[in-house]
Amino acid sequence: MTEATSTVEAPSMGRRTLLTAMLGGSVGVVALGALYPFVKYFIPPSSGSGAGGVLASDKLGNPISISATIAT
Repeated sequence: MTEATSTVEAPSMGRRTLLTAMLGGSVGVVALGALYPFVKYFIPPSSGSGAGGVLASDKLGNPISISATIAT
């Protein structure tokens, strides 16, 4: 019976760098693809104005004024 001897050689540094870049790129694409719906769900769309806020409204959609809130 003969024994099969094999020598285990590590791939060259150029190949390891290429495989690392391919792995990083594929993981990055999947991570960004999974992050996009999460961000779209939790960050509300902006109206495009520079005011940086959303007006409060009642259940009918009419804006709520501060003076009416203080009066009640």
